[in-house]
Amino acid sequence: MAQSYSCSCDFSLRHYFKTLYDYILAEYVIIPNANAKRHVHLRHDVDMSLDAALELAKEENRHDMSATYYIMLHSDLYNATSPESMKQIREIKNLGHQIGLHIDTRYYLPNDFDTLTFIVGSKVTDWRRHFVNLTPEFGIPEPRPDGYKYISDSARNWREGCFCKQIGKYNKMEILTHPEWWIVSPQGNMNKYLIMEEVKSRAKETIDHSFRDFKNIVHEYEQTINLHPQSEKRPAV
Repeated sequence: MAQSYSCSCDFSLRHYFKTLYDYILAEYVIIPNANAKRHVHLRHDVDMSLDAALELAKEENRHDMSATYYIMLHSDLYNATSPESMKQIREIKNLGHQIGLHIDTRYYLPNDFDTLTFIVGSKVTDWRRHFVNLTPEFGIPEPRPDGYKYISDSARNWREGCFCKQIGKYNKMEILTHPEWWIVSPQGNMNKYLIMEEVKSRAKETIDHSFRDFKNIVHEYEQTINLHPQSEKRPAV
């Protein structure tokens, strides 16, 4: 019989880590790929924000927990191949987490695994599909282990009840949480639409920062050109 745990269900970091500690007290091992009688494969799909993913990775590391972060290489909200993003992905790995590829099958390119492997610095083979109900089949099944109960906070909604209610019901679990739901509003008091607006605002700040870097690069090139003047003149704009 499943053990009953009292909890106040919300999307706060306090509830997040209290629930994970309750899993540990119930003798679940929360380590990727662990061979244990009771195991939680803690998974994070990085759909919206690498900043939020890194913040959550740091929090989990502080609590001696590890997870697998699935990174998108083709996203309108972050550029995984920018210098800053590559640094963030490597930092997530160096915090003791694993990295996998989050595949939107509409935009998958044959060298995506090699690209993420280069970014991480070690072989990446694990992957999960993005928007399973909206995107075409990938052609091969996801490498999800057999016998695992899958639950998700997609769209900030636990469709089968909060993950704190599942303790003891299943010995093997794959629990998907999205960093933005927990990090952008760490007290759990912001609705998901405001969270999405905040994520978009953060994405804009990242783009603005990148553009400032681009302007600095252009300025450096202009200085080099001025040191080696040619016959061409700057055109009037």
